[in-house]
Amino acid sequence: MAKKPVKFTVVDAFTDSAFKGNPAAVCLLEEERDEDWLQALAMEFNISETCYLNRITEPEALDSSTTILTPRFRLRWFTPTAEVNLCGHATLAAAHFLFTSRLVNGNLIEFITLSGVLTARKVMQGNKSDALKYENGEAQEHFSVELDFPIVPMVEYNSAEVASISKALNGASVIDIKKTEEDDLFVVLPSGKTVVDIEPQFDDIQKLPAMGLIITGLAPPESEFDFFSRSFYPKLGSRRQLLASNIELVLKIYMYASSKYADQIGHAKLEHMRVFSAGKNSPQHWSIPFHYNFSIQPYIPLCSISFILQDPVGGAVHCSLAPYWSQKLGKCDLLAYVASPRGGIVDIHLDEQNQRVLLRGKAITVMEGCVLV
Repeated sequence: MAKKPVKFTVVDAFTDSAFKGNPAAVCLLEEERDEDWLQALAMEFNISETCYLNRITEPEALDSSTTILTPRFRLRWFTPTAEVNLCGHATLAAAHFLFTSRLVNGNLIEFITLSGVLTARKVMQGNKSDALKYENGEAQEHFSVELDFPIVPMVEYNSAEVASISKALNGASVIDIKKTEEDDLFVVLPSGKTVVDIEPQFDDIQKLPAMGLIITGLAPPESEFDFFSRSFYPKLGSRRQLLASNIELVLKIYMYASSKYADQIGHAKLEHMRVFSAGKNSPQHWSIPFHYNFSIQPYIPLCSISFILQDPVGGAVHCSLAPYWSQKLGKCDLLAYVASPRGGIVDIHLDEQNQRVLLRGKAITVMEGCVLV
């Protein structure tokens, strides 16, 4: 029996502007799909996260207090290369999709995940008239999504690694180093400006004894923010593997084009193909030898490499950033700026008593469609 088409949206999270923040593909599954299909589709989307929603309809799966009041969905997150235990921006994207598509009533959703039960709450902007704006002649709600996540604990880290961490950050001074329970190095730099200006050395970051590297610093006094941060995860995907898969595709395209339009454009031997991924200030390039005839030298934007090297806006990393800066600044309400090329804003409340972090952010839908296979 043929599978039903799968509806999807692509949502930019932690922003109210298209092509900013962090993108996630959100897929609503009406029937079960196997692990290989889930991973293959995430690779096909080739963006930082693809998440899958399954509505929970079995009464026994819900307790008596939430059967009617709080809709529940199973939620899973996949990068192009692997499933992950927790992803903040894709959770926000999933909630935004459910609220805007009117698939849930009310302002609260519960997600059953590998990290336990997570909640998402719709928070309207100001009063009702302020929250309703008209786009293309239709009233559109403008709201934020508030996520309720667990704190990610941190421990002190061996100072012997300071030199290698500084090298990975192009010689930057290091104020403090910790390690999170999620196996990320947490590095405090002298200022938010230092965070913005850092030119990370990804080969050196990949050699560090951790899954990822979070850098943070106090925001400039003149800004509206409390702290800046960036995070890097080159170990989450093989650069060579991603290059190979993208280059293979482009080779096929150019081989087809050079044969189909040979009369118009002629043939010229291409000895090197140059590929790049977006960096902070300029693209990063690799030159790769080939022995094919092409008419044009292609430049390939490998967005998946950029996303894996640097997370555009990570929600989950703020579960360790929040308690650190709350203690340093002596307050529980914080406004954070993620200084990646796409940028993003995270509004934070730390519930120290219950060891929870409330992350609030906006989102915008940029694409809709159906997966047919």
